[in-house]
Amino acid sequence: MARWSAAQQQALFKRVEDGFIFREPGLVPHHYLVSERQKAEIEALMRAPVGRPTPRHILVFAAAGLGLGMLPVGLEVLWMWANGDRQLDQWVGLIALMILLGVFAIASGRFRLHRIGPALAGARYTEQRITFRERNEVYARSRPLWMLIAAGVACALAAAWVVMMLLGPGHVPAWPMNPPTRLVAWFDAIVMAALAVRLFRMALLKLGRGLTNARP
Repeated sequence: MARWSAAQQQALFKRVEDGFIFREPGLVPHHYLVSERQKAEIEALMRAPVGRPTPRHILVFAAAGLGLGMLPVGLEVLWMWANGDRQLDQWVGLIALMILLGVFAIASGRFRLHRIGPALAGARYTEQRITFRERNEVYARSRPLWMLIAAGVACALAAAWVVMMLLGPGHVPAWPMNPPTRLVAWFDAIVMAALAVRLFRMALLKLGRGLTNARP
């Protein structure tokens, strides 16, 4: 875990002529040009314990977690009301829990990002980017080849198993799911398949470029 965490931080920086490109964590990140001093300060802040969030952060993320976590339950209730079904799908609770855990992980990341704000004072936006391939190369260095392949195979098998249970081919019975829950299950299968593809791409990068394992 320590090596993976170090790789995550390393993947956020790329050395250029004027300093370092810093890729802000997130789905739609900004890129900044930072100095050596700012890089060291950002890394120190990201390694520091998360600490206690403010009441505003607690309120915002609690509302988001409850809202998104209750979404599959609400869809299920609407389906039951529209079709006269009186039995709640048994998978709804598990899906709601997974959504809550995801919101918690995002909240932790956003709180850390909020903390590094002062270190970015004076940094300017840049059109230069840290590409997806470059980040994959950093992650590939952090793990041995066998682990990348094993994790990719595990994710691919998990995605195939979910799809098989949803479709029920041959003599395999399909899961008894209502359409809202089935839709979320398909989404989970797609996510697992995408993760498998990314892990296999890292393994191919490691093979093709002879990337050595980085030490934490």
